[in-house]
Amino acid sequence: NFTVEVTKETLDRSNLKELTPSDKVNLERPLSAQGRFDGHFVMGHIDNVGIIKKTFSNSKNATIITIEVKDGISKYLVNKGSVTVDGISLTIVETINNIFTVNIIPYTFYNTNMQYKKTGDKVNIEVDVIGKYIEKVSNIKEKITKEFLDEKGFN
Repeated sequence: NFTVEVTKETLDRSNLKELTPSDKVNLERPLSAQGRFDGHFVMGHIDNVGIIKKTFSNSKNATIITIEVKDGISKYLVNKGSVTVDGISLTIVETINNIFTVNIIPYTFYNTNMQYKKTGDKVNIEVDVIGKYIEKVSNIKEKITKEFLDEKGFN
């Protein structure tokens, strides 16, 4: 057992306020800075909650899950892009408007809380941070030129 403290921000953006003491959650140790990076950039910061719209088992290869998210984060979801669902880093198979689909291999499905999820359940969604950075940089009004850098003291 262990205890955690939760801020209002976390309660507002996650499904944590709806969990009960017997609910399963995923916990994963962070990547060591000295370790080999081999996957998606996952920060562990929940952007919002999605709702499972459909779950389908595709023989022995995968469980296909379709999730609906709020429009505010759907712009960061792209086909073959990264998304985290309840802390599980996954690749998006398809995205249409504010609905996306992921395939979960059997090992991941049975070793995470996804095996307990059903249609209508809320899941925590973290979108790829790179997309958010690109959006922020692309919204900069000033062009970065030699003159701009000189003016800002980068000479």
